[in-house]
Amino acid sequence: MHFSSLSRLKEILTVFLEEEFGYFIKKAELHHYIPFAKRWKHALQSKKPWKGEVHLRQAFERLGPTFIKFGQLLSLRPDLLPPAYITELEKMQDHAPPVPYPEIRRVIQDEFGKKPEEVFSKIDHQPIATASLAQVHRAWLKNGTLVALKVQRPNVERIIRADIEVLMFLAHWMEKRHAARGLPLVALVEEFKRWTMRELNFHFEASNTRIIGENFKGSDIIVPEVYDEFSTQRVLALEFITGTPISDVSTLKKRKDLPRLIKRVYSALVEMVIIHGIFHADPHPGNILVHGKKIAFIDFGVVGRFDDRLRKITLELLTAAVRNDSERAMRAILELQQDDNFKDKDALMHDLRDILDQIRLEKLQNIHVSQLMASILETINRHSIHVPLDFTLYAKTLITIEGMGLRYSPDLCLLKQTAPILEKEMTLRYSPKAVLRGAKSHLDTYQEILEKTPEYFLEAAKKASTGKWGIEIAPQEFSDLRVELEHSSGNIAIGLMIAAITVSAALIMQIPSAPTILGMHYVAFYGFAVAAVLGAWLVHRTMFVKTIKA
Repeated sequence: MHFSSLSRLKEILTVFLEEEFGYFIKKAELHHYIPFAKRWKHALQSKKPWKGEVHLRQAFERLGPTFIKFGQLLSLRPDLLPPAYITELEKMQDHAPPVPYPEIRRVIQDEFGKKPEEVFSKIDHQPIATASLAQVHRAWLKNGTLVALKVQRPNVERIIRADIEVLMFLAHWMEKRHAARGLPLVALVEEFKRWTMRELNFHFEASNTRIIGENFKGSDIIVPEVYDEFSTQRVLALEFITGTPISDVSTLKKRKDLPRLIKRVYSALVEMVIIHGIFHADPHPGNILVHGKKIAFIDFGVVGRFDDRLRKITLELLTAAVRNDSERAMRAILELQQDDNFKDKDALMHDLRDILDQIRLEKLQNIHVSQLMASILETINRHSIHVPLDFTLYAKTLITIEGMGLRYSPDLCLLKQTAPILEKEMTLRYSPKAVLRGAKSHLDTYQEILEKTPEYFLEAAKKASTGKWGIEIAPQEFSDLRVELEHSSGNIAIGLMIAAITVSAALIMQIPSAPTILGMHYVAFYGFAVAAVLGAWLVHRTMFVKTIKA
């Protein structure tokens, strides 16, 4: 770790010390990285009442954009953190003071290789939105088109990369010393690095926006157009969409079609997952606008993706909820877990049955998706089950959307709204046409199996006729076998050595008129003595020394 990273490490640990995490720092043997004066000063101060989740949030907020982003990622992992921590980390807002326009101008110039005035007709100097990674300005193209110009903050990538290096050091250090309380810290930091690096590359956001826009083409869902000619890795030009943020309760409550709009937001998110396999994973109220009679989604820096397996499981889970089928829901949840060695299935099924029995006993209109998902995620956490991040992202998205909807209409039932979409997709998924399409997608595999089958049979017949069958040995088994063979060959070598010494000593005894000890040639005497010692050691080595630990 170079000097600048070491200096940042000291700063990070000092902040956590001041937020009363001193016990954990000492347990992880990291206290020696904190300057002695800081430790001594903190020891003399009166201690604050400690509430872990609050102090963790405060530490992240004090440490800047990287840690705010990391805290936001952790808030999406109810399968790893207790509910109190999730609730507290959700309070972190990704706001940052605006960067002065001259610095923003320099970023634009570096990206396009020319002055911003040569690329754009005009750029507002005051941003309309700011965050830890970027800020958004109004800008006009040369043809007069108004665009939302998203520009990355200067040096933010260098800062985040340096912080991630420190986070990775801390994760490895704490896991090695078993100070992480069972959290997969290294995996979490690697996941955070992958997500953040993608978010820092605006090409990914442009691609996400185009894909989702194409999926909803011709519908009442609006997705901004991407202006590729005016977009780079650190600058993104998007269609400027006006509308009322869905968080503007006072304005939207005046609309008669408000319930329809809220239901449409929810059904669009269900469609994104169940039908399209890519969804908006940051649907906070500022990213959803009411535009006339349509809904607009903006800011696709963070999206979730569902492969066919995850889509199928989620479809099964939501369908089970709609149909009050607790057994089917339990099977879907068990398929979600990524640990094949999970043993305590009975306890898990008992807990899930308690949750899902509420569905069976309640009427559909009384069931809230947010309560159902929150209970399932809490159970997943209690049983230490690791599920795909994209699933927790989607669960959190549904919880957020229903929470917004209930602010407008307490009797809103989004689960009931989901039923028609699920029924349609289930019908399509299991239709003869879909089954045939699935079979066609595997034609190459079937062809390869058919082509290789005679070859496999011929090889098996040859091995059977010669009696030679291959045995597959796992790496640990191979290692154990190697040690056993080395031990056995060592015994044989020592036995041959003893035999050679004994025979040699017996032959030497035949030499006449040589010095003797106890009536034996002195060389023969020592030979027999060495053979006896080696023989005793060989007996002990063979009978009592275990070479492979159970």
